[in-house]
Amino acid sequence: MAQDATAQDSTLPSPSPARTAWQQWRMLREESLAAEFGWLTLTSYQWLPSAPAPVELVPGRFGAGPDGAVFEPDGAEVLGCDDDAPVTAPLTRALAEGESVDWLRTRDVTGQDTVVELGVRGGRYMVRTHARRSPQLDAFDGVPTFDYNPAWVVPGRFEAYPEPRPVEVGTYRPDTRLDKVLAGEVVFEMPAAFPHRLAAEQNPDGSLAIAFHDASNGDTTPEWRFVTVPAPGPDGTVTLDFNRTLFYPFAFSQFAVCPRPPEGNRLEIAVNAGERSERPAPTGGFATGGNPTGVSTTGGPATGGNPTDGSTTGGPATGVDPTGGTATAEGGARHTGE
Repeated sequence: MAQDATAQDSTLPSPSPARTAWQQWRMLREESLAAEFGWLTLTSYQWLPSAPAPVELVPGRFGAGPDGAVFEPDGAEVLGCDDDAPVTAPLTRALAEGESVDWLRTRDVTGQDTVVELGVRGGRYMVRTHARRSPQLDAFDGVPTFDYNPAWVVPGRFEAYPEPRPVEVGTYRPDTRLDKVLAGEVVFEMPAAFPHRLAAEQNPDGSLAIAFHDASNGDTTPEWRFVTVPAPGPDGTVTLDFNRTLFYPFAFSQFAVCPRPPEGNRLEIAVNAGERSERPAPTGGFATGGNPTGVSTTGGPATGGNPTDGSTTGGPATGVDPTGGTATAEGGARHTGE
């Protein structure tokens, strides 16, 4: 009997190279989401006041002035993330719009480490705190996806604008708007006969970042998602692989910013490809706690965490390998995707 079963199994078709590559890519994506001090460990988002004052979860006083963000120690142990040395005098750090850095690190009486991320969003300085461990990280069991479908690998072409177009977009946070620069439009036909057009940002490596709404939003997906397209060929040809559509970080945390798609980036079809929710997701504004979009977990409610928010370039992810970092990230690194 065992020999018969083995022989029968050997006749099963092997996964296609494209499906295998997608499965490997998904594995890297989820490994990066679960990184230490990553998006699944967020515990707060706080705007800095104009005059140094206490903030939640971190000792000392924080403020934002004309020379940048200011931290004033109050005697409790705080270490600099750059050199791991104790901070005994006031610090000032200036960042550009869209930038984020791990600035400070503290440890509470239980031995739990907290990393303080400093960033600029919408012209204002903010700090976000990341715990080494969190209930959401401990419970994380992956992000649900639609099954891989080669029909969602679509040829198209990129039509660059004569000049880049600056636009202002809303975000997941009702108190924040962001400036983006659109490079052109990606035109494709799928699945209807008429062409679809989506405006795109162009990343430093030439790839295209496309944030979009579609008819699945609010049902099986959050209100918007994004996909990164490899750099266009010399003739403008591109390939859109919607199987690689990803969540923005608001799918994982109330402490996200996340740019909304530019006006007009809406597909009237349901893109049943890429990452999906286990239950209907929020449609904008702040989450009220827990796990906003039903990302697969095995434990209780989440307390924060967010794998695609905050960018060193001020825009969405900048590559196609979801492990983190410019040109090698697609939504997995902490400083990727706002």
